[in-house]
Amino acid sequence: MSAKPLPEAPSRPPLDAYPFSRPRVLAIWRSGFASAPLPQSGSLLVGRGLAAELRVNAGSVSRNHARVVAGEPPRIVDQDSANGVHVDGVRLEPGVETTFDRDSIVELGDAFLVLDDSLATPSAFGGSVAATLPPPSAQASRTTRVDVLENPLQRVRRLEPSGARLQRLADLIATTNLNAVVVGEGGSGRATLAKRLHRRSARSQLPFLSIDCAALVEEGAGGLGLLRDASGGSVLLENVSALPLATQGELVAVLGQARVLERSEAHRFLDVRLVTTTSTDLRALVATGSFRLDLYLRLRGVQLRLRPLRERRAEILPLAHQFLVQAAGRAGSAVPEITAPARDYLEQQPWAGNLLELRSVMERALERSQGLALEPQHLKGASDFKSDVGASAVTLQDTLPEPEHPTNPYASDAPLRER
Repeated sequence: MSAKPLPEAPSRPPLDAYPFSRPRVLAIWRSGFASAPLPQSGSLLVGRGLAAELRVNAGSVSRNHARVVAGEPPRIVDQDSANGVHVDGVRLEPGVETTFDRDSIVELGDAFLVLDDSLATPSAFGGSVAATLPPPSAQASRTTRVDVLENPLQRVRRLEPSGARLQRLADLIATTNLNAVVVGEGGSGRATLAKRLHRRSARSQLPFLSIDCAALVEEGAGGLGLLRDASGGSVLLENVSALPLATQGELVAVLGQARVLERSEAHRFLDVRLVTTTSTDLRALVATGSFRLDLYLRLRGVQLRLRPLRERRAEILPLAHQFLVQAAGRAGSAVPEITAPARDYLEQQPWAGNLLELRSVMERALERSQGLALEPQHLKGASDFKSDVGASAVTLQDTLPEPEHPTNPYASDAPLRER
């Protein structure tokens, strides 16, 4: 089907043309979400009960579960809830305030809390707005006192790969109609996480349209008219930060064309979930004038940040072993040991190509080792990431190690908690 002509792109409005608000606390649970403004002073009660100022309709959330206390940065405190408050995997002690910043992954039972300041004042632009994997230094600074009587399930939650928490959050977002922005470097699994949001949603049997915005720069924006054919499904806009301003305006026009489709003389709203991937914080681009604010407002949603592999050092060896097991399985060979010098080498590399580069290195090292234990010489020079254009995409299960895998000697010593 040929695309219909694109509507004329609207002129770019100034920043002060939009009303901005204070940051909001966003709660997400299965098939639902709610938000409330972060107060300038005092606190915000979060829970399932009628007294809660941010009501969370999830059975695992207590009536008065937690309070978010205003401040710079805000803090969160557990109100002696049944299932507790976990910040980056650490269960808080009731009554003890802990930092709740834009990089926190906060769990209330089976629900999640994130700070949403996507509509905060423009002066705040440039800061990261993310449900993110905090780097080791940030995790360490947030480590609250862990009681010596910590039970095994709490320990499992604290030691699980940080990517598992992000995956749980993404699965909950999939059950809602929230848009999502996936931020990460190339090779980190952005597109795979975006596609999972579609597969885990109620739209999974409806169209999924993927548009590479970097290709639109060379091929022209005519393909944007095909957005109409994805009605009811999901649209993935890959590398949206690569769009020049002129093409951004055409995309705004398509998304805002009265949001109406004409089919068989009937009018229907263009109902699509928008998932975008970018390597750059879109808010920072808005602040510099290189990204249209009106487009940003249409695309904005929960931001999911995939940290580069160099900031996930504890996960390098489990992932390397996982890729090695997969490569050996495809080759029908035994899984070789990774020697201590080889492990040191792997942990010291910058991994500019992230997961794709690590997988490529382990596959080629297996070929080079000829059945012997892997040594540094098998790994050195095995990376040809830049020229490996035809590499297949990383699957979601490749984005974090499998701690329950009994044959992975480098994985966590306990399974993920079933909740």
